[in-house]
Amino acid sequence: DASVWRPLPLVGEELCAQMRGVASGGRWAGQSLTGLGIALGVASDSSIFARLIWPRQPPQPCAVALGKYQVRYRTCGDEWHSLPMVELPPGDAAFAECQVSELRYGQLYEFALRLGNVLSRWSEWSPATAPVRMELPPPVPGRNVEQGGLRVAVVSPSVVKLVWRPFIVPIRSDRVEAPILLDASSGQHGGVTAEYEVIVRAADGSIVSVVQHEAPAIFEDLQADSSAWIEADLPVEPRRPSCSFKIRARLRRGPWGPSVLSPALPS
Repeated sequence: DASVWRPLPLVGEELCAQMRGVASGGRWAGQSLTGLGIALGVASDSSIFARLIWPRQPPQPCAVALGKYQVRYRTCGDEWHSLPMVELPPGDAAFAECQVSELRYGQLYEFALRLGNVLSRWSEWSPATAPVRMELPPPVPGRNVEQGGLRVAVVSPSVVKLVWRPFIVPIRSDRVEAPILLDASSGQHGGVTAEYEVIVRAADGSIVSVVQHEAPAIFEDLQADSSAWIEADLPVEPRRPSCSFKIRARLRRGPWGPSVLSPALPS
């Protein structure tokens, strides 16, 4: 029923401003919400989900209060799949939110929303949102790693300490897609847990050891502590030949990103 209000999807800079403003509790978190926003949500363990946010109330008061909503989604160009109807939050809430996590990794999805009032009359479905790709780009070594951000120190004849700056999760190249939004409740502060792999190689190219290490990766377009360091103690043979260390990183379920190589450690 067209007489029941539903928000229209946001795009571009307006979409990014609304979604990140709500997540940070900024000015968008109140009456400045203007439409249906969509983002790729990221939990602290780097698991991902689609996150929809829209104003709880219409811009103009309506005669019959809104009481429920329904979301549907599809891979781009495919058939719609409707989720069950859900009650809206209390009327004094600034916005309503829906998180959708049962989605296939790597697929591109779009979403639509409709609202129902307390008399069980429904709005039309909204137009489709900006597309959301259910994956994160792999972490890459940042400039701070390549410019003095990778250090090797000999702790003992059998242990070497490797210290490096966190890798960077780059901004998507396709800016028409939905923004990335971290889970503020987890205290991520611009970072997410990544799996680092350190490969120790001898001068002849043979692999001496491989060490896995969990540590933060930092999103390129979000505020984060750029002064942080990651440390790993690596076992080496006491009479080792000259060796070097290669580091690469990946996020949950994602591919390995490019690596960075340390200078050779003299024997």
